[in-house]
Amino acid sequence: MEQIILKDLVERVIPGVTPRDLKDPNGTPCEIININNLGYGKIDTQSLEQCNFSPGKQRGYRIESYALAEGDVIISTRGTNIRAAMIDFPTHNRFISQNLAAFRVNSRILPQVVVIYLNSQQGQHELKLISREGSCPFVYVRDVLQLEIPVPSPELQKKIVSYCDTVEDYLSYLKKEVIITRDIQRHMIDSALEVSL
Repeated sequence: MEQIILKDLVERVIPGVTPRDLKDPNGTPCEIININNLGYGKIDTQSLEQCNFSPGKQRGYRIESYALAEGDVIISTRGTNIRAAMIDFPTHNRFISQNLAAFRVNSRILPQVVVIYLNSQQGQHELKLISREGSCPFVYVRDVLQLEIPVPSPELQKKIVSYCDTVEDYLSYLKKEVIITRDIQRHMIDSALEVSL
């Protein structure tokens, strides 16, 4: 299987917004994706932070510099567990925090495959090797972009993504089953206790 440096698969890197960019009451109303919104390959959009965003003029950025798109890969850059996820929802006026980085991959690899690799045991090992230690470990985006990523054939990429989607669907089903089973358990206990009282 071909190994390609991630930088050669990336079309664009999207920066995160800094807290000072979110303090302008006249800024653009937006939602911020934070580290705590990243799950295993997925982003929880139910608890996004509401802010007003105005890009820093001193850096010459425009709001378009921060624009995300469906299919972008997001990776946390701080914390003991570096996580990756793919944006699979509308992104209008949604941005990432400065503790995250995003990049758009080219057509040689599916973004889901990059996320699957970065979250895999091998990917996590590679990320740990490049992380900087401190009170809160972190990685530099430039170091992440130097990682060699296995690039399967297009057919195998589709099979990998399909398999992982099937597993995620099954896990989602199991979570719902747990909730239903707990509800049944509570109802049975409540009914039993009502009768005995």
